[in-house]
Amino acid sequence: ELIPFRNGDKWGFSDPQKTIVVHCEYDDAEPFTEGLAKVNKEGKWGLINSSGYLVLPCHYDRIQGFKEGLCAIIKDRKFGFIDKNGILVIPCQYDGSIHFQEGLAATVNNEKIGFINKKGEWHIK
Repeated sequence: ELIPFRNGDKWGFSDPQKTIVVHCEYDDAEPFTEGLAKVNKEGKWGLINSSGYLVLPCHYDRIQGFKEGLCAIIKDRKFGFIDKNGILVIPCQYDGSIHFQEGLAATVNNEKIGFINKKGEWHIK
């Protein structure tokens, strides 16, 4: 598992033996979870894999953690979900959301709370 480290004001990742694997090019970085790590460049968040490959470009205001294979992302104050390949599976269209649990995610839209499934369909309006 790679470990975030800082050199000056930039972040990268090393292995437990302190060998640099991902060079320090990010403004912020968080530990790996489920094989991916959140990285920040110029105020926007993205995801890298353990090889340092940018799976999700740094275009998002915030990225939450993965649960049940999906991760909530926020862009322009709207929530959506991506899979572990960085593919947008549910567009950024909701006013709020939390992670999936038992196949559903609590989601806010137009000041009302309901639950969506992993296809973005309303399960409970």
